[in-house]
Amino acid sequence: MTASVDAAATPEFAGLRRVEDRQWLADFPADWTAFRGIHGGAVIAVMLRVAAQAGGRRPATVSAHLHAPVVAGPLALEAEVLRSGGSAASVSVQARQGCVRATALVLLEGEGDSSSPIGLPLLNEGTPTVAPENTPPLSLPPGAALPFDDHVEIRPSGNSRPLAGGAQAVLRAWIRPRTPIGDDAVRAAVLLDALAPSLFAVWREPLPVPTIELTAHFAPAAPATSWAAIVQRTVWRNDSYCVDDADLRNEDGILIAQARQRRRILDAPR
Repeated sequence: MTASVDAAATPEFAGLRRVEDRQWLADFPADWTAFRGIHGGAVIAVMLRVAAQAGGRRPATVSAHLHAPVVAGPLALEAEVLRSGGSAASVSVQARQGCVRATALVLLEGEGDSSSPIGLPLLNEGTPTVAPENTPPLSLPPGAALPFDDHVEIRPSGNSRPLAGGAQAVLRAWIRPRTPIGDDAVRAAVLLDALAPSLFAVWREPLPVPTIELTAHFAPAAPATSWAAIVQRTVWRNDSYCVDDADLRNEDGILIAQARQRRRILDAPR
């Protein structure tokens, strides 16, 4: 197992700072841009961090709606603690750039949720058999890379590849942020949305398929490892939308988080 990340030594994600009791400000540089705006997982990550600071607890689940692209530059966030009790706390977060760009409802852990995860048998897939250090990095066709891609390192661990015209809409990889992220929920949010849409595994050209909704469940804090293993698959699609499921585990196979996200297919291939 790789040494854990020191959360105290890492800066706040996206330069997030609290400016008033219920208001925060983040600042995204242009290199966090994906197709038409700032990477959706990064936007959700700052909303999670705001909710955690507002409620004083670790996030357990998030349901986020991405209403419009967030552009590079300042992003204003406002949080309201809707309910706080022994079993859980609920926080709503809005992200604004002129208008509301994204909203999230975050459930924070209860007072007794800080215990370590109890080992359970893997019901789906285990971690890859080849270590990340021995796995070649992702190689994309010319022109397919996005600015955001410089923030994550991806090493495909299965047979499918983005834009390879494969038979199954599934992607598997070792993955990690290139710059350490100390907050485990923030890190998970970025990584859960970092792979290309799984439909790219069966397509041969990149097309915009932005995330418009993402729900994630975070397991009890697992030992942090340098790399994480992710499996993402499309569970259904039509001409306009698709839904991807993803599992994220540490190098020891312990579950970090699971996500389901709805994507908009803006221009399906012929």
